[in-house]
Amino acid sequence: MNAWLRVTAIALPFIALFQTGCVPQALHHNTTGVIGTIYDLRREQVLTNISAAIDNVTNLPVHVVITQGSAQVSGSITPGIKLPHMNLSEASKELDVSGTYQWTDQWQFIPVTAPDDLQRLRTLYGAIVRRTTDAKANAVAARTSLDGFPKPPTVKSPFVAPPPTEGEAAKALDEGISPECRTYLAATPSRVWLYWKNADAGNLPVPAGAASLGSFGRNELFTTSMACFDDFILLVQSTTTATQTQAIGLSGASSILINP
Repeated sequence: MNAWLRVTAIALPFIALFQTGCVPQALHHNTTGVIGTIYDLRREQVLTNISAAIDNVTNLPVHVVITQGSAQVSGSITPGIKLPHMNLSEASKELDVSGTYQWTDQWQFIPVTAPDDLQRLRTLYGAIVRRTTDAKANAVAARTSLDGFPKPPTVKSPFVAPPPTEGEAAKALDEGISPECRTYLAATPSRVWLYWKNADAGNLPVPAGAASLGSFGRNELFTTSMACFDDFILLVQSTTTATQTQAIGLSGASSILINP
């Protein structure tokens, strides 16, 4: 076997393994990793706005609606060969193979700017923060009031479900959406699942066993029901229908968001 055939026999298996195994596997992991960040994006923006509402209950929330996401992985392999006198039997001869990966993750989103969407968001954040402050003041838990909650639009989008009505949103806050949250709220007279710590004195004590949601701004947030927290994220997402409709127009009908 001549020298070039020997080089080919050695190098080709490495190249084939790289192209048929490593790159597709990396793309699979990268894609699933991008999908997994959707919840993180939604969770982080909700917690950031909860913290802002704690500091100022009339704060105008800052939200975005995701329109598209993509994951790309590219790979290359570069063999380096040193063949003095074309004799591979000598110890000084080398065959070096190097490879590179490049990962690219990308999200496209638009900010929530529609007045009705922003008003619904501000009302929801204010309601959930007031519930905890009312419990701190030993106020008797009453049915949630969402005064100022905009009415659903009269013209409905064929792609996006209409936002909840004032009564539907209040019921979701008071009774929950998931079975787990419903059970928790039914057994909790104050219906409080959100707690926080900051430098201010007199905050409602955080119950033992409450799960930390992280620190945002000057507030460390906690919850005694992850189910109710996730229900709140779902409720928040359902209120930005005007922005979701706009997102469909920007990304095309193939990227429809229906109350994600």
